[in-house]
Amino acid sequence: VEVVVVEAGRPGPPARSRAAPPDGLAAVSYLVTDPSRAMQMNIGAEAARGETLYFVHADTRPPVDCVAEVLAAVGDGAQIGGYATEFDCDSRLLRFNAWLTTFNVLAVRGGDQSIFATRPVFEALGGYDADMAIMEEYDLMRRAGAAGFRYRLLPGRTLVSARKYDGRSWARVQVANIAATAMWRRGVSSAYIASTYGRLLGKGRRA
Repeated sequence: VEVVVVEAGRPGPPARSRAAPPDGLAAVSYLVTDPSRAMQMNIGAEAARGETLYFVHADTRPPVDCVAEVLAAVGDGAQIGGYATEFDCDSRLLRFNAWLTTFNVLAVRGGDQSIFATRPVFEALGGYDADMAIMEEYDLMRRAGAAGFRYRLLPGRTLVSARKYDGRSWARVQVANIAATAMWRRGVSSAYIASTYGRLLGKGRRA
């Protein structure tokens, strides 16, 4: 198993950072590149040497057995997929959100659930669209479905940070999420979606 960490930094070509790998992980590559998540994931995939790729956000904790489960799914013929989620807080509303992710439909998929793909499928799809400022995972999964690659929902859940809800109501975040998804489905530019999403959340940052 090889771990590739790609962090947002200064614009320019990828550069290796000087951070030491965590204990117990010898095969770790650290790269610093443009602050674009789609680009970062593409660069990480390019740097990786394996034939199965597994994308995990920095604030998402995958299941303990994720490596074995992903490889078992690929061995069973799966080509792309991921997990349902749970949040790192005790909220009934967020438990409801997490429950929705147990259904295998694109509307409730997302990068926080982590995504695996075989390299041939990822390359056939052209990877993530590096020009997208938001919704890049939805775009990848929609293209995968259109190409006939069925998404495999794995058993277990990722643990997702609930920080997006800090200082914001549950309803406000849902409105922002629904608006972003609706605009993406209508083909609105990702730059405008990202800007609108930030305004609806009440802050300029992506959460």
